[in-house]
Amino acid sequence: MVKRGIYPVAILISSCLVISILLFFYIVIYFPSQTRQLEKNIFDKIRTISLLAEPAMQKAVKAQDDIALLSAIESIMKVEDVASVYVLDAGGAVLAHNQIGEWGKRYNDSFSGAGIKAGKAFWQRPAGEIIYSVPLDGHATLFIRLSRQRVAETMNALKKKALITGGAVAVISISLLAFLFHNLVSVPFKKLHGVLSSMILGSGGAVEGAGNGEFGETYRLLNELVGVVNTRAGNVHGGASPEGVSKNYALLLETALEGCSNGLIVISADNMILGINSLARRFLGMDAGYAATGKHVLDAISSPPLTELLQKAVAGSCTVEETVSSHRVRVEAILSPEKQPAGAIITIH
Repeated sequence: MVKRGIYPVAILISSCLVISILLFFYIVIYFPSQTRQLEKNIFDKIRTISLLAEPAMQKAVKAQDDIALLSAIESIMKVEDVASVYVLDAGGAVLAHNQIGEWGKRYNDSFSGAGIKAGKAFWQRPAGEIIYSVPLDGHATLFIRLSRQRVAETMNALKKKALITGGAVAVISISLLAFLFHNLVSVPFKKLHGVLSSMILGSGGAVEGAGNGEFGETYRLLNELVGVVNTRAGNVHGGASPEGVSKNYALLLETALEGCSNGLIVISADNMILGINSLARRFLGMDAGYAATGKHVLDAISSPPLTELLQKAVAGSCTVEETVSSHRVRVEAILSPEKQPAGAIITIH
């Protein structure tokens, strides 16, 4: 049996959410866009250089001027990221190459064939490199092979930077979520549980809380409840009906519990239901008109796992939390100042 409150669970969920959003942003959006931008810059540069070199290369091919062709190839080789430059005829034979040893060879690979058959400027992306080909005339095709090493190095640098930035953003975001959750949810719930405990013990005091949200409204109703109960308690000794006090107490308590965003059930020391809100009723499958208040837990609640949790909490004078029917259920035993069982509060998330 795991004992944990909603606070660490919420922080864990928030942390997973923040990390998931960051991973989605970097993996799906940022890194692919940066890769595309880097490759686009390379494409634009090579396209521009090839356009400048094409007239001279076309003239050299037609004139079969190997020296002029090699000179044009060497000018392209000076461009960063260019690994090799060569010219193939329609059959794949090397007419010129930046490496003299490749002259006269025939390239039968699929990339060379695809570039020759394309008949227009054509990009290919085999592993680790980029191949740009463009026809020079009806009988020859210029090939420029580019290394993707710089792209890979740049992306690795970006990933390291993203890891540092993303880590900082994650820590700040999770810390902010933890702070907000603690102040907006955890603290108000503790106050609410505290006042419900004091009511069970019969020592209800005013709840300190501000705001116009659901907790603020709940605090207002609970303060009204405390005031009415204290006033009516004095009237009982003067002749007022105890049944009337009990009905008003139950009505105001359930009204206060309705202001909460979780299911709540308040149990007395003798296992009688003092208050229950509609969310808890829905969880238990109770009809809206069913009068659960004032009934024994075993008569009103037909959920063995829930009653077992209640028994564990009361028997151990502790707080237990488990999943029941896909909901996190927290049962907190209430002790009197003399450390005797005084009831329990059941919270259904």
